[in-house]
Amino acid sequence: MIRYLLISALVLCCTLTCVISLGDGAENDLVVDETNLAFTLVNLNELAEENPLENECQPSVIPVASKENASIYLVQMVPGASIPLHYHKSHDELVYIIEGEGMMIINGEEYIVRPFDMLYVPSGVTHSLTAINDENLKVISTFAPAFDGVDRVYL
Repeated sequence: MIRYLLISALVLCCTLTCVISLGDGAENDLVVDETNLAFTLVNLNELAEENPLENECQPSVIPVASKENASIYLVQMVPGASIPLHYHKSHDELVYIIEGEGMMIINGEEYIVRPFDMLYVPSGVTHSLTAINDENLKVISTFAPAFDGVDRVYL
């Protein structure tokens, strides 16, 4: 099971790296081929610009893509905003920092996270995130399996 999760995290990381590297300004949309296999190509800079932060106290969580095996979200936070301490009962989370700096608390330990840092947070591991310094924080959060919104337990 651990091997499967690590391989899944590596595949998701490679996928995110491809998506993130597409920030060249080209217009990208959902593409569906004739065999009904869908994939999502998103310019994250454009997605962030289309969804500006509206509430300075709350993180902005924007769905990027989702299927039964995984879901991906763009999370934006102003300095000082935070996602409270919690854990997921049945979802692993992969957090990739795009822009800004944050303070993550994972199982009681504090970590400063910066662009290009990636954290793999297995189910059951407590974690929180706070945007720090003077720049907005942008993060890609990927869940496996797809996040259902009901397994998050706040502490």
